[in-house]
Amino acid sequence: MMQRANDALGIGIVVSNIDASLKFYQETLGLEFVQKLPTRTGTGTMYRLRFGNIDFKLLEIPKAAPNGPVGLTAQLGSDTCLSNQIRQ
Repeated sequence: MMQRANDALGIGIVVSNIDASLKFYQETLGLEFVQKLPTRTGTGTMYRLRFGNIDFKLLEIPKAAPNGPVGLTAQLGSDTCLSNQIRQ
């Protein structure tokens, strides 16, 4: 059986415009900025924002590859789901 690591929920979102995205998530939705870190693989930057116990991880990947085992998933070092239905 799986065991949860903590009581928080983390959501990773790959964005194409980090400045506009940070403005939207902070000013419009009211999320609190927590920290800025390089991604685990060093191919981009993660901006962690928080609302309660939910962490939103905005991912800026300058040269994002297509999704999949040899694409964005490999760049980030984790499972990734991309949606082309989200527009800024």
